[in-house]
Amino acid sequence: AMAHAGVAAGLELAGFTSQDAFLLSMGILDLASENRDDGTQLRLVQELKQLTLGSEMGESFKVLAMVKNTEESLAGFSLRDRAASL
Repeated sequence: AMAHAGVAAGLELAGFTSQDAFLLSMGILDLASENRDDGTQLRLVQELKQLTLGSEMGESFKVLAMVKNTEESLAGFSLRDRAASL
């Protein structure tokens, strides 16, 4: 419904994917590789799991991008773009 409304308003569908695919495409795992104290690192890994695991928020939340007058592809949809499913 949102994609159709955007197209009706003159926008172009640029991408649609799950939260996990979007965050992974944007390099969220790079955060986990930075040096931190053990407590901070453990908390960060737990938060990353919550955001990206399919059994958590990873598949429950979706990302939809609509654009106007642009030819650039969006990096967040490079791993998996489900725009064709809309």
